[in-house]
Amino acid sequence: MRYFILILSVFILWPESGCTRKGEGDPLISLRTRKARLDGEWKIVSGTGAYQINQTVEPWAFNGTVMTFTSGNQNSVTVSYQVEFRKDGIYTWTQQSENTWSGGTSTTVETGRWNFKSGKDDSKRKEEIVLQPENVFPSYYSSQLPYERVFELHTLRNDKVVMKRSYPQFSAAGYDLNNPVNKEEWTLEPLAN
Repeated sequence: MRYFILILSVFILWPESGCTRKGEGDPLISLRTRKARLDGEWKIVSGTGAYQINQTVEPWAFNGTVMTFTSGNQNSVTVSYQVEFRKDGIYTWTQQSENTWSGGTSTTVETGRWNFKSGKDDSKRKEEIVLQPENVFPSYYSSQLPYERVFELHTLRNDKVVMKRSYPQFSAAGYDLNNPVNKEEWTLEPLAN
């Protein structure tokens, strides 16, 4: 009887532990919590998205080394991204790009706080991550700190993270919350790979 109660309690409590599937691409069951799976250094290996300039939506794609903007004159830039999520709630997002005009490289480092968005709106527990920037280096970007960004964690595994977000375009009239035309999707793999 004791074993039956123990097994029954495991099946009842397991879904509340954070070790079961939340995102579409998550493992069915994991012995690691979502926070433990996200903790570590990651490289961005691909990305796609679109942003709106005036009334034109401009798509872009990233293949791990080159970001291509597919508007009118197809432009591209060599770039690499690394992201570190620490268990203490600190994140670092590093972008290193080659400037095709000057021939040099530039590095931008954004640091801030991250946490799971839980229980707000229609989101379920720990399906979304909130990035709140606190500092950007070089400092001339600090006056343009990005606002809080919320990503859906489509996939969160030990070897892969897929983060997606949609957000509205800002205009003189403010944000059009009913029309999130700007979109991003990033695929991350552990930096050690």
